Amino acid sequence: MKFAMYGSGAAGSVFASYLRKGGADIILIDRYEAHMKKVAEEGMHFTIHQEEEGGYKDYDYQLKGFRTYTTAADAAAAEGKVDVIIYMTKATQLEQAIQDSMPVIGDTTVAVSLINGLGNDDNLFKVFPKERCIIGSGVLGTALPEPAHCVSTPAGGVQMNFGGAVRSELNDAACAEMLKCYRAGGCDAYWRDGEPGTDNNIYKFIWKKVCVNATVNTVCAVLRLKIGEVEADPFGQWLFHSVIRETCAVATAKGVPMDADEFIAHDHQDIVTNIADYYPSMCQDMLFNHRQTEIDVLNGKIAEYGEQLGIDGQRIDADDLEQLITHIVEQAVARLLKLLVAAHVLDAMELVEQVAVDACIGQQCLGMLGLRILMRVDAHVVMDKLACCIGEFGVRRNVGALQVGGDVDARIH
Repeated sequence: MKFAMYGSGAAGSVFASYLRKGGADIILIDRYEAHMKKVAEEGMHFTIHQEEEGGYKDYDYQLKGFRTYTTAADAAAAEGKVDVIIYMTKATQLEQAIQDSMPVIGDTTVAVSLINGLGNDDNLFKVFPKERCIIGSGVLGTALPEPAHCVSTPAGGVQMNFGGAVRSELNDAACAEMLKCYRAGGCDAYWRDGEPGTDNNIYKFIWKKVCVNATVNTVCAVLRLKIGEVEADPFGQWLFHSVIRETCAVATAKGVPMDADEFIAHDHQDIVTNIADYYPSMCQDMLFNHRQTEIDVLNGKIAEYGEQLGIDGQRIDADDLEQLITHIVEQAVARLLKLLVAAHVLDAMELVEQVAVDACIGQQCLGMLGLRILMRVDAHVVMDKLACCIGEFGVRRNVGALQVGGDVDARIH
């Protein structure tokens, strides 16, 4: 069975590498010419940054056998049609990617989306029958530090879930081959083939992943804070829980039963316990990478579905929201300042004189589902003042955000 990975950035390269390591016949298609050229010439340097007792250990593999192309037309000229095409673009690029990939699509080609967010299946269904559509998602940290070198930081437990939009001969054959190759390649993968509404149905896992991303990604991005900084504040918890409750209500109305209290007690608690010190990927995109976020296919879609289904989300007055967000940011900055004073990095009296905790509220329509957030916190004023007195002590200032020591670490994908 011949696979094509359409979109071979960090996540696409990692997902393809697990398949190739497991014996899959796979081609890569991506516009990143330097990456494609080096993979074709030297193979993919694949690093698995694996957590083990006592810390992390890197396992490095040099994977040969990839054929690479910068366009689907070039791939079709050399390879013909493929049996399975996996789309790993941004969700906002999927519709165009499907059209651009048509040269390698045959009458029996199965289309797979492992892209974060909601609505990716609908984009597949516009072109492919459901009997040739697979959806899923991966729970992996990924990076592409240089051409032909991708890094995977596997999450604990299940790392990959996928399943056919419906059961069919073509979908089942593709799922079976993906399962075999992913597991042989060292990825803890599961084929979710349960009936709609059951715990083993793929849509249950899609919605759980969406609920995580719609909660921690968007709230932390709006507030420019780490997960633990938001969770430490009661108002921050209220924001998290409000998003979870609305997401679960919409999922349930869509035929995917989800219990908000159970999600808060288990799934959300796992996140805030294990990765409290991280900026989620959407927050990183806004603070450090200056990339377009995928809020439209997360919270935006939840709000859209909620309106269609008549579900009223939690609403908050704009003035109250401004006070709430300002309070959360002030508390987070205050906690940071206490740590710095306690560590004798800053003099307390000097700090009082130099720093006014005055979060600047600016207008930006983020469309944050039922919360209808039309504000964002821009902490540049606070951080600029802080940078004057703490920059020399090794606290890094980065695009108006502070991080104490080290680099920004793993992200939720």
